[in-house]
Amino acid sequence: MDKGIDQNVILQAIHELSDQIKSVEKNLSERMSALESRMGALESRMEALETRTASLEEGQKEIKEQVRKIDKKLDILNRDLLDTRADVEFLKK
Repeated sequence: MDKGIDQNVILQAIHELSDQIKSVEKNLSERMSALESRMGALESRMEALETRTASLEEGQKEIKEQVRKIDKKLDILNRDLLDTRADVEFLKK
């Protein structure tokens, strides 16, 4: 009987360990699913940020081009102003 009791105790312990392992596996599986969902959400956010960054960079390029054009126009206006002043000074003499 002692041998039978020991076997039952061993079998019960094995069964309990098996249940614990299944519980841990289930828990890990749930965590993995949650992490995969989070990763998907993060990847979506990263894609949105990359799109927004590209859009901002394009806008920045356009602004730089507009500033260059305005600078050129200001240079022309400054030269015209200097020419006009020189003409006025010449006419005063």
